[in-house]
Amino acid sequence: MTRAAAAAAVASESDTATAATADVLVIFGLTGDLARKMTFRALYRLERRGLLDCPIIGVAAEDWNIEHLREHARACITAAGEQLEPRSSTGSPAGCSTSRATSPTPPPSPG
Repeated sequence: MTRAAAAAAVASESDTATAATADVLVIFGLTGDLARKMTFRALYRLERRGLLDCPIIGVAAEDWNIEHLREHARACITAAGEQLEPRSSTGSPAGCSTSRATSPTPPPSPG
């Protein structure tokens, strides 16, 4: 089998395979600069298009409650030029929900 035929066979297999969905999306640094500038906007756009169908776990050093995180996310999304859709009855942008916020426990210091 030539390289071209092998590549075509692999491409054909990947085209017919069903796409696996993620169990969860973990984002590290959710309160950081990259999240503020890009991540929140990208997540919002994915959710709005119906492409975000898994739970999201955000990890950050800051100990924020869920309302503080929601307000921060809204501010970041609007600062990036998006116009937010009306909130649902849960207080989140349409289609979004959050069950709880947790903070990571820092590792014990050595010695």
